[in-house]
Amino acid sequence: MIPEKQKQFIESYEGTHKGRYFIMYLTIIGIAGGEELMKKARKEFGRPQYLPDQMYPTKEAAKIVMYAVENGVSALRIGKMVAQTFMRSRPEMLEGMTAETVLDIISRAYSSETDYSDEVVILEQGAGRGRVKRKDNPMPCEFFQGLIEGFFAYLDVPVQVKESKCQWRDDTDGCIYEVKW
Repeated sequence: MIPEKQKQFIESYEGTHKGRYFIMYLTIIGIAGGEELMKKARKEFGRPQYLPDQMYPTKEAAKIVMYAVENGVSALRIGKMVAQTFMRSRPEMLEGMTAETVLDIISRAYSSETDYSDEVVILEQGAGRGRVKRKDNPMPCEFFQGLIEGFFAYLDVPVQVKESKCQWRDDTDGCIYEVKW
């Protein structure tokens, strides 16, 4: 479940991201949790329409995703499906993608699609491993784990992603993900 500390953070969060992701989240929730759940999430936390390139409050997106998670949809699965959809919709960002460049691409995607790009930082990267810090992001931790796993799945490269520190459960200044492939 979503930690209470993270839920409280969302209420004051000011970041935005493109409408195409709201459309994507709602579509994924419809696939993974059913159309009725998607309609309820949209009615409760969303808008009747999202324009793909317009920026909208990430707070709304986080509430939509969290509503789905609290109603049985895996945040990990949503993250994986977002990665798969992103790769189909933004193939130009994937040119030359290898296991060694996946984390760079994720970081670049955050910087081009949101106004909170400094929240995802690669702390360390080497042969077959990396460490990523994600700070003050309202989306569930497992969502981000699924996002990383989804990019590696696209390459058909086995990966292990473990959140070693969580700012919502521990007393740290960000979530740290250990990635091994």
